[in-house]
Amino acid sequence: MPTTKPAVLALEDGSVFRGRAFGADATVAGECVFNTSMTGYQEILTDPSYFGQIVTMTAVQIGNYGINESDSEASGPKCTGFVVRELSPVVSNWRSQTSLDEYLKKYGVPGISEIDTRALTKKLRVEGSMRCCLSTLPISEADALARNAVADESAAGVGDAHHEHAVVGARDDVDAATGRRRLDAMLDRVLDERDQHAGRQRVFGERARH
Repeated sequence: MPTTKPAVLALEDGSVFRGRAFGADATVAGECVFNTSMTGYQEILTDPSYFGQIVTMTAVQIGNYGINESDSEASGPKCTGFVVRELSPVVSNWRSQTSLDEYLKKYGVPGISEIDTRALTKKLRVEGSMRCCLSTLPISEADALARNAVADESAAGVGDAHHEHAVVGARDDVDAATGRRRLDAMLDRVLDERDQHAGRQRVFGERARH
């Protein structure tokens, strides 16, 4: 379940995002990347290609259908941390065995919610993936920024574009500037659709209450 316990995400460029903690109580450092998938967060968490990275989901709400061990890509999460806009307060699926919050606690993976994932994603899209520190413990912003210096260097150099599922053609066949413009436009559409979907959910919720 979502909590009011604070969490912090500090990027190597000095940007700091504050939100709510979920998952394990821990401080981790790694490469911050993003994924634009609307579903499949469990498969993303357990995807070995995200080993040592801190993954940001662009979908507006994560965790609504819980966790089912049979859907995992590996025996446990491979990413170091998890970043979401909103952690679902309700788990509703007949196949669910546990909540996302409990699953991450079990495997020692910290998560942060209630941050502006749109702003974070645009930063990573424009400037590229970067080292970051995610903490669900009571540490200062200065401490979180300092810990970026000891981020796992084995994760360096792995671009977030490798993990996007919206690659426009083969890299060798697309002019770099044109490819970037297309990717930026595609990302904007995904984020706009996300916001529209969130708005519809709020409207339906209000109608249901009335």
